[in-house]
Amino acid sequence: MVMDKEEIQAILEKALAEGRNVLYEGKVASYIPELAKANSGNLGVCLMRKDGSVYCAGDYDIPFTMQSISKTFSLILALQTAGYDKVFSKIGMEPTGDRFDSILQLELKDWRPFNPMINAGAIVTASWSWSGPCAGIPGSDSMNRCTVRRKRLGPGTDPSPTC
Repeated sequence: MVMDKEEIQAILEKALAEGRNVLYEGKVASYIPELAKANSGNLGVCLMRKDGSVYCAGDYDIPFTMQSISKTFSLILALQTAGYDKVFSKIGMEPTGDRFDSILQLELKDWRPFNPMINAGAIVTASWSWSGPCAGIPGSDSMNRCTVRRKRLGPGTDPSPTC
């Protein structure tokens, strides 16, 4: 089934409206200085299809600090660099039920991070974004590859200062 542009935009608008109905349930993290500055009422979404067409709704044009959203970019880059089998041989896909920064499951159950969205898993995925000769050296081939990949993930994606 192929959706036309109007259908996709309508779905985004509906999802945004539903999201706005629950904004009051959350709080801006005050322990992270950049997040503490954020307006908790801002909500936006952008979607890019494989054909390059872009759909946006809400406060999508307001700059924001990525924080844990960067874990998604790291996972994509790790999958592109190392491949599915290698990545998920080192990281699980299970929910932990713990905070994003918890290492409890690592200490009690398994040496592998439970998933790439907790900090321990994000560290592992980020390591594959920098793999290769000269890994992590500013201006090196690995840094340039990482920057190019980040730029390909979407328009307006600022790949600096790190991947």
